[in-house]
Amino acid sequence: MTMSSVPFSTMSDASTSPMPAAKIRTLDDGCVRVQVGEYVGTVSSMHLVEPKVKQLMSYWTLKNNFSDIDQGSEI
Repeated sequence: MTMSSVPFSTMSDASTSPMPAAKIRTLDDGCVRVQVGEYVGTVSSMHLVEPKVKQLMSYWTLKNNFSDIDQGSEI
């Protein structure tokens, strides 16, 4: 049996890396831990989770898609 596949993106290309899903966990003290990739934040209430997720996703995008900025100059 031969298996072959065509990759839709390469792991070495940061501009095509999929954004990791947000991980949300309630801590023992009632605070909520939010993680997107390697970026972590803690909020004091559930109503603050969505803004924190958006903030961490924005930061992840900024840090992981930096190659998009440089590609404009390569024509």
